[in-house]
Amino acid sequence: MINKKQNTLKLILEFKKKFNKSLWLEGGSALGAVREGKLLEWDHDIDIGLWYDDIINKIEILDFFKNYNFNIIIQKNFVFIDNIIQLKSKNRENYLDIDLYLYKKKHNFALMRWINSPVGAFSKQSLYLLRLFNTILLSKKNKFFILRKIFTYKLVNILFRNYLYLYINFYKCRYHKFPKTLFNNFIKIKVENVEFFVPKEYSLFLEYRYGKNWMIKDKNFNEQGKWKMSKARELLPMNNLPMPKML
Repeated sequence: MINKKQNTLKLILEFKKKFNKSLWLEGGSALGAVREGKLLEWDHDIDIGLWYDDIINKIEILDFFKNYNFNIIIQKNFVFIDNIIQLKSKNRENYLDIDLYLYKKKHNFALMRWINSPVGAFSKQSLYLLRLFNTILLSKKNKFFILRKIFTYKLVNILFRNYLYLYINFYKCRYHKFPKTLFNNFIKIKVENVEFFVPKEYSLFLEYRYGKNWMIKDKNFNEQGKWKMSKARELLPMNNLPMPKML
């Protein structure tokens, strides 16, 4: 019987070894690994943390996963990259999806910005405009293609960049914020019978992420919105970090 959880973990380790990148189990994957020695039953993907600077100028190394039938989705199909890359498995019988969460270093902290979730006046409308600009930039055969032909790609791109600048300098959003030292040292623990990396101070890491009671199973944790109370989730100005890199 194929164990796609094991297969996916081993594939990520193969990627780590080949490209010598620091990475670790993140979010629910780390919680399941530490607390239960396995991925959580309801998880349909594996969450991985890594440093933004380790990947931003070498995105092409992710083509490694294309050899195993994964689609690569950067920043939920936006034309910039900031905090997330999704690897979608087209071979569901053998592999799970993989979410790569990108952390940036600033002073004594590791920060991950949720740029797609603005907080403030008219935030929904502003996000809609951001997505509209993005759709026009990506358009080829959809209904916005005629607009891009009229205004030219270069002009729309300039408008998008300027709008993104205003958007980031006007709004706040939630961050995942951890002491940087939590990601300095890692240990291996066994998850799904595969030895994988987690922060050495995993207890503190999980307390930041899920609260002091992280060892207690709580099936209603997500449904009741308890995750919103996480110590790691902090509301900060979007411009607390530099502008995201355009693709």
